[in-house]
Amino acid sequence: MIKTLSIEYCVPCQFEKNAKDLAALIQAQFGLADEKIELIPSNKIGTFEVIIDGELIYSKNKSGRLPHPDEIIDLIFLNHKG
Repeated sequence: MIKTLSIEYCVPCQFEKNAKDLAALIQAQFGLADEKIELIPSNKIGTFEVIIDGELIYSKNKSGRLPHPDEIIDLIFLNHKG
């Protein structure tokens, strides 16, 4: 279903645990291999962006909040059926 996952997260905001937890959930749900997951530490304040197969599907900077894990799973199912 999906080939790659990238999560860019704000280090000063301490979003690393959120990024790791979300990555683990997506990995378990979609059977993604470890080498297909990239966690990208960033110093850009407030950053938490979820990118699936090169496409930004969620941005905290746009939404103003961290995503709920189920929300990301739903977005993946809606946008990446193939």
